[in-house]
Amino acid sequence: MATINRQSYSSEEDEYLLEVCAPDRRDINDPTFEDKIINKIDKFIKNIYEKYGADGHNVLSIKLEEICWDHTPLTYFASRGFIKITEKLLELGAKINNYDGSQGTPLYYTIESDNFETVKFLLENGADPNMNVLETNMNITQWANSNGYTARYVSILLQYGGKL
Repeated sequence: MATINRQSYSSEEDEYLLEVCAPDRRDINDPTFEDKIINKIDKFIKNIYEKYGADGHNVLSIKLEEICWDHTPLTYFASRGFIKITEKLLELGAKINNYDGSQGTPLYYTIESDNFETVKFLLENGADPNMNVLETNMNITQWANSNGYTARYVSILLQYGGKL
């Protein structure tokens, strides 16, 4: 079995992932947007497994952590409040506590984007409220508290183990 690394997959796959993680902004307001993206993700996964067989899982793991406009697909969709897509990406193995190209986590950017329900969803699924905010000397809970985020954000971060 061949070793799979970032150079092992085609530019066609990169283009398709870019279409998934950076959709046309005009489409975001479409009520069927999340379902359309999930269908694209399913098609992308099917193509990966058809092409790579047993190595498909390794390629998928690499692709889920690809940086697209400085964010992983998980960060991109979570920070915009798309819970169904976020859930799908987590089911596929996207890492909830990884830093992206802008050195933030999905939880950090989702708080910054004021998507409370998605913040709650991320915490329920293992997001760490004590991860460092890399441009500061604070964890996410301390950062939210010191940057004036509402008490409900700080409260839920504390509820899930955040430390001030």
